[in-house]
Amino acid sequence: MNQADPPIRDAATVILLRRGADGPTVLMGMRGAAAVFMPSKYVFPGGAVDREDAAVGLAAGLAEPSLSRIAQEPRA
Repeated sequence: MNQADPPIRDAATVILLRRGADGPTVLMGMRGAAAVFMPSKYVFPGGAVDREDAAVGLAAGLAEPSLSRIAQEPRA
């Protein structure tokens, strides 16, 4: 990293998918035309992770099927 490079920050993205009668739908947003990074591009919701985000708990626990899938080793 040189003097001009900004520090790397943690970020998170959420992909929301809904199964509908006509097929799946995905929630996306469009960045503003004046945005410095990727103007006028479609993006998934998300952004920088702030220090305060660590203090926010889950609204509810994850169901067992979700916990089992998260615990699995990634497939090659």
